Amino acid sequence: MASAGIYVASEHAVLGLTKSAAMEVATHNIRVSAVSLAVIQTDMFDRFVGGSDDAKKYMTTLHPIRPLGKSDDVASAALFLLSDESSFITGSALLVDGGFTVP
Repeated sequence: MASAGIYVASEHAVLGLTKSAAMEVATHNIRVSAVSLAVIQTDMFDRFVGGSDDAKKYMTTLHPIRPLGKSDDVASAALFLLSDESSFITGSALLVDGGFTVP
C-alpha cells in the first residue's frame, strides 16, 4: 500500500503479536487469533467519507464482494473464533475483507 508505511507496519505488528501471544499461551489451552478487516460500513466510515456518495461508491469498488461489509460480518467472524468449531485454530488472522486482499 503506497504511502501508508505506518499503517502497514502496525498491521504487521498486530499479526506478529497475535502469533507470539498464541505461542505463549498455547500450553494453557488458550487460543489467540485476529480478525483482519477491510472497509466496514460503520459510523466511522461515514465520517471518513464525509457523506460523499462518490467516495462510498469508490470504496465499494475496491471490494470484489459488494456492498461493503457490515458490523454483523465482523461479529460473526469473532463468534466463530470464540466457538468450539475453531478449537484447533490459533495464531492466525481471519480475513473479513470481501476479497479486498485477493487482487
